Amino acid sequence: MTARCAAASLFTLLAFAFHATFTDSASRSSDGNCRFPERWEGSWFQSGIRQSIVIERSRLSHKGRCLASDGDKFLIVDDKGICYRCVVMHEKHFNVLQYKETFCDTREKSLEGLCNLITGDAPLYSMFRADAKPVTCPFTHPPFTFTYSRGSGECNYPLSRAEACTEDSRLLLRYQACADTNSEAASEELICLANWKDGSVRYLVGRLEHSRATSEEDRYRCFVYEKKGHKYEIAMSGDATCNGISSPTEGSRTITLSKAETSHHGGGGGKCKFPSWLTAHRIWHTLDHARSYHVKGHNSTIIVQHKGEGDVRIHCQKMFTQVNDDYSLLAAHVTKGCKSGYYCMLFHRRTSHVIELQESSNATYQEEDACQFRHFKKDASPFTTLITDAPMLQKCPNSGTRYAITGGLESENVLPSSVNAQNTVNSVSDRSECQDRDAHMLMSVGCQKPETMEIHSECSTEKYSEFNCHGDWLENRTRYVITSPVSRKSGDASRLCFVLYNAAEDGGGVQVATVKETCHRNVTQLSSDSTYYSMFNMTAHGVCNDSGSAVILSSWTQLILIPVILASYYAR
Repeated sequence: MTARCAAASLFTLLAFAFHATFTDSASRSSDGNCRFPERWEGSWFQSGIRQSIVIERSRLSHKGRCLASDGDKFLIVDDKGICYRCVVMHEKHFNVLQYKETFCDTREKSLEGLCNLITGDAPLYSMFRADAKPVTCPFTHPPFTFTYSRGSGECNYPLSRAEACTEDSRLLLRYQACADTNSEAASEELICLANWKDGSVRYLVGRLEHSRATSEEDRYRCFVYEKKGHKYEIAMSGDATCNGISSPTEGSRTITLSKAETSHHGGGGGKCKFPSWLTAHRIWHTLDHARSYHVKGHNSTIIVQHKGEGDVRIHCQKMFTQVNDDYSLLAAHVTKGCKSGYYCMLFHRRTSHVIELQESSNATYQEEDACQFRHFKKDASPFTTLITDAPMLQKCPNSGTRYAITGGLESENVLPSSVNAQNTVNSVSDRSECQDRDAHMLMSVGCQKPETMEIHSECSTEKYSEFNCHGDWLENRTRYVITSPVSRKSGDASRLCFVLYNAAEDGGGVQVATVKETCHRNVTQLSSDSTYYSMFNMTAHGVCNDSGSAVILSSWTQLILIPVILASYYAR
């Protein structure tokens, strides 16, 4: 009995000791176990220290190694093992750490004893994450006008301006010069990195990119701000610390942002909307899918995403004309990075899932100037052809007919090097005239299905290439056909525009150009590069059930038929 009681008492004592040790280790650590929070690890910038500060496990590179910790208090010893100090570190934001510390002490080695030496007026140091991911700026829905002061009077005329950038984490500050304050015109790009609140005071840390910046000391700045109605009062630090600013009205520089009358941010309050036939689909693509256009907000904003480049924001500013629901002429505010201006844009509705865009090549500073003739010349502006994510199949032009293809085709590009005999139907390879396959290439339009075009040899009904039709239109005696190959190799174009036009005044045939980027006008002036695959001729060669007797058609009819042939040719 006595042995059992002794064993039970020992178990209780061990359990209590384990609980006490576990509870204490949750907030305290000693030599061998002390390490900084994992989320703090990485490189940091601190004003006055040339090299980056690195936090890794138990090391704070410029100070030494952590021996013990208690919450936000850390006992640090230098690499020589003789200098001890207490560092009290607070995480203000994932990208900002602030700390106070004691001086180096060679006698006191306890965490509690050293930390008690830190006074309330000890210097506060700020560390900013070197590779910080930007955050959304708190100054929402630019543009703004603003006044500013550098301590020698307020510069309030002319008003300075803060413009939106494509990314919400950036803001472009355009400072105007004021003679009575001895200020100069300048531009700065603010990149917001962190914001937090201490009591009633709101802080922001950002980087200022400008022509005068030569080091990180010139770029990092701390701000205190307060929103009052439609205004923001902002105070900025004079160096790369958060010292010397405690209110939004006292700082090395003070700024008052006021909401500008015109907004380009797509908040939904504007009256200008893109046409309904454009916004009916939320995503449009160029033929080569290099760019995609995303309709956002309340149908007043489009975000253009370009592979390898930054996004572009297009905000509908003023609608000028909308004719027969097929054309829309408007002025738009366009922002790329932190550069912006007004552009004229003319949208054309070709089908329910094919549109084209013409736009001015240079920006204007005033909305009303964007579509003036000196800035936008419709007849000289290039076209950008856009299609929906999954364009509908449509009946090919001149469905039910066949065409003979001549010139421009190379068997290596259009025909496979070998033909699978199992797929060949009604082969007539014993005919001597079929030895040269290129001389007997046909395009059959809508013979199998009304929305497909096929390229095959006159000597066989085997398909070498097949295209789907997605829509076509006639413009200035030229027909444009949007197609897609039914099957394609990796790297081949997913969509093609076939441009069909009369090659000669005598109506001797139709010339076809296959274009992969957009439906180019004046294709005869294109250089022989990657903008198109080939140019070739074609002539009518009967109907689907005809054995091959030639059919004589007018040059106008041939023009209508060419788009189909061109699509088939590209199927190579």
